[in-house]
Amino acid sequence: MTTTPAIRTIGLAKQFGGLRAVDDVSLTVPRGSIYGIVGPNGAGKTTFLNLVNGIVRRSGGEIEVLGSRTSTSATHQVARLGVARTFQTIKLIPGLDVVESVVAGRYRVRRDTALAAVLAMPGERKARRESVARAQELLDLVGLRVPPRRLATSLSYGEQRRLEIARALASEPSLLLLDEPTAGMNAQESAALGELLVTLRETGLTLVMVEHNMGLVRTYCTDAAVLNSGALLMSGEPGECLDDPRVQEAYFGRRANA
Repeated sequence: MTTTPAIRTIGLAKQFGGLRAVDDVSLTVPRGSIYGIVGPNGAGKTTFLNLVNGIVRRSGGEIEVLGSRTSTSATHQVARLGVARTFQTIKLIPGLDVVESVVAGRYRVRRDTALAAVLAMPGERKARRESVARAQELLDLVGLRVPPRRLATSLSYGEQRRLEIARALASEPSLLLLDEPTAGMNAQESAALGELLVTLRETGLTLVMVEHNMGLVRTYCTDAAVLNSGALLMSGEPGECLDDPRVQEAYFGRRANA
């Protein structure tokens, strides 16, 4: 496995008017890790993910993703490096069934395949069969065992989260960014998702997730970083980060054992 980090930022910054949402953040995400990004509300966690995958343009600093320095805010260019993303709010395409929702994830990155589908070019039928077969493999991988032609929007919340991950995996990424993947889940669903993250890591994937479920981060993440008011408070082993008095103070407004 290459030693090049999945993500490296140097002095990364993002300013929205007078608000410094991300403030001089330098961190390294090792390849093959489950990397948790935590911090209180307004810490800059989602903005950090948005900078990495090109949704917003940085105000300063450098970003290196999978060995390539990024200098654009074009999300499709970052995606072609091997980056996929899920969001806080589930974004399913209305009217698509479970399999079609996953197949759509392939078209988002491989625009030549999408064009071939529209024009019915030679070989598209074979490519279509391969895409459907791969979609079914990914549904099995994420543990979503429902009728493949069931309407995606009819799934339970936890099932929709798994479907969203399968769709992201359809682009065959090396790096998966997840923004609060357990939001709205109960304890059992959250634990099941944690086990899924471990399974995905075992396939060689690097996962970076913003998460408020500290138990999930402590149990399943290999590394963690804590942001506070846009700045990097600390990074390292998840348990050490979460138990640090500075982190306790940032979350609860008081020092531990005070």
